[in-house]
Amino acid sequence: MGASGWGYREKFQDDIATTFAALQAVTFDGSEYNEHCATLEDLWADEEFMETIGTHSILDIYRLVAPETPRDRLYYNNMRPLTDDELMAAFECPRPTLATFQEAEDAGRLPFDGRWNGCCAVIYKGGKPDEVAFWGYSGD
Repeated sequence: MGASGWGYREKFQDDIATTFAALQAVTFDGSEYNEHCATLEDLWADEEFMETIGTHSILDIYRLVAPETPRDRLYYNNMRPLTDDELMAAFECPRPTLATFQEAEDAGRLPFDGRWNGCCAVIYKGGKPDEVAFWGYSGD
């Protein structure tokens, strides 16, 4: 099937973890996978499916990790917020707006943690958190 890139923007809800959980819940509820699995955790428990095919969506991501989490060949199914250095490299500022996010995305400057992983960044409006952008790749 190959690898698939995916991206989402979700309204900021208290913090990145809450926003991430809400986005996954909405995505799962609107997916075909909820017809076969009662919960997202049930989907993740289907190791054969998740390790070979996956959903090619944010549903392939099991947990939010700290920005400084080491990335190596054992690093899979994680969503990682960008570090301060990555924010500056991608957006040339520590608090990207929607315009600076879209500019970086169009220019191919969004960091990539490898397949079966994702990254995220808070998008600011009027100096306050407005959305969280999530992106990643799933599949082989």
